[in-house]
Amino acid sequence: MDIKKLMASALLLSTLASFTGCSGGGGGSSTYGAYMSPSASVTAFVNALNSVDGTYLNQSAVMLYENETLRSLVPGEEQWFVIWDEKFGEYKSVSLQYVRSIVYYDYYSNSSALAQEFRDIETTDILNGDLNGDFFGDNYEVVDGIGFGIYQGRNSGMLYDDDEETEDVVLEMKDAEQGKIFKQAALYSSAFKMPLSSAMSLISIEKQAKTAVKKGEMTNDDLNSLSKSFEKFTGKSMNDFAAAMVDAGSKATLIKDVAKKIGMDEQKLEERIVPEIEKMFGL
Repeated sequence: MDIKKLMASALLLSTLASFTGCSGGGGGSSTYGAYMSPSASVTAFVNALNSVDGTYLNQSAVMLYENETLRSLVPGEEQWFVIWDEKFGEYKSVSLQYVRSIVYYDYYSNSSALAQEFRDIETTDILNGDLNGDFFGDNYEVVDGIGFGIYQGRNSGMLYDDDEETEDVVLEMKDAEQGKIFKQAALYSSAFKMPLSSAMSLISIEKQAKTAVKKGEMTNDDLNSLSKSFEKFTGKSMNDFAAAMVDAGSKATLIKDVAKKIGMDEQKLEERIVPEIEKMFGL
């Protein structure tokens, strides 16, 4: 938790303590001061945004709840949701923990004051030149739809995946091992900036390679089987890769084509995946 959130937590405790001290056992009156909404829900927050924004006809709406986003599954990350933000005409991801830590001033804890404070924070960030959320995307950020129900953060680069295949995989998780595989896929998806379906394919190939290595030495049959898996995954044969390794122009074209097929960032592909293919097949 960062310093801002620690301060917010301390403020909440002091506020609760003041209420306890003033109640006198007979139900204290509302007092103007600092409040937070530690139990705020995604729905209540978005409804409050519509209220303070005056967007009643075309409204901001929840696209993904906190239990539906890929980023929420990544260890160490908070619970993230994605909304259509009608006021700015853009998709936006927000940390639910951040929303609940926002401090605002009013006579009582309420969603409207929380939403207004969030808008005030946004305005300050925009005036400071941060047009896409806080600088690193740690609390909230603008996201872009990149196809197949996937959103990607402009500042963090994190993925917020609504792929139907995500739901299928979750439903198929019947034991701890499958759960571990899915979490690993979520990590790969965010780290490599690729769709969850591609991350699952990569893990499958990785498992295939590890199984072959455990036997002591890869046979020609093992290599042929792996090369077919990589060809299905990348859309390119090992001959294509070999040719590209000795020609810069061919390599750039190959990386562009493969990145497009698997939905991966070109730079991440070149830095992380291609070297592994070269090493494995001695290219």
